[in-house]
Amino acid sequence: MWTLIKAKMNKNYKIFDVLLKLHPTPAICGTPWNVAQKYILDVEEHDRGLYSGNIGWFNYNGSGEFAVGIRSALIKDTQLYAYSGCGIVEGSEPQSEFEESEIKLKPILSLFVDEKIYQS
Repeated sequence: MWTLIKAKMNKNYKIFDVLLKLHPTPAICGTPWNVAQKYILDVEEHDRGLYSGNIGWFNYNGSGEFAVGIRSALIKDTQLYAYSGCGIVEGSEPQSEFEESEIKLKPILSLFVDEKIYQS
């Protein structure tokens, strides 16, 4: 799922003003985002790394296109770091959410079928 947002911006706004208003999205952080973000920072013991960052391009004319990186990977030295997440809401079942996150990682991990995978 995704939502396309197109707009012609007022000349007083820059593309980064829009990104700051849109990120983090409710799908990434929750809502209201300031309460949810504080909770996540207090509870999560790991660094999200590239997960949920803005990925895209912009130019000097103010044009750009961005997406939220909810499934991504980073190869650093000899290590692959793969990122995905779950939409934890009231009533979520932890085991189901964990299994869903594993399914989301399959396209990335399938590229490395002959490699040993360690989960943290």
